[in-house]
Amino acid sequence: MKVTGSIIVIMGVAVVFYSLIIFEVFDSKIGEAPLLKLDLLFKQMSLVVIGATLFVSGILILLKGFDVEINDIDENKE
Repeated sequence: MKVTGSIIVIMGVAVVFYSLIIFEVFDSKIGEAPLLKLDLLFKQMSLVVIGATLFVSGILILLKGFDVEINDIDENKE
């Protein structure tokens, strides 16, 4: 569980950084075309939402993984 959660968290962070980098690169090339900037902004926001969803789900998986380990240790002590 911890490995899966860690991978999903890393993927979420990578998607967010990828969307920010792509936006900066294409923003400088587009210039003053407002419709293209708006389209690019919507694409960037969708990538940020996907990345944030991956990040949060990875954190939840990590927390669930730690919870399972703590319960297993408590059961062994009894």
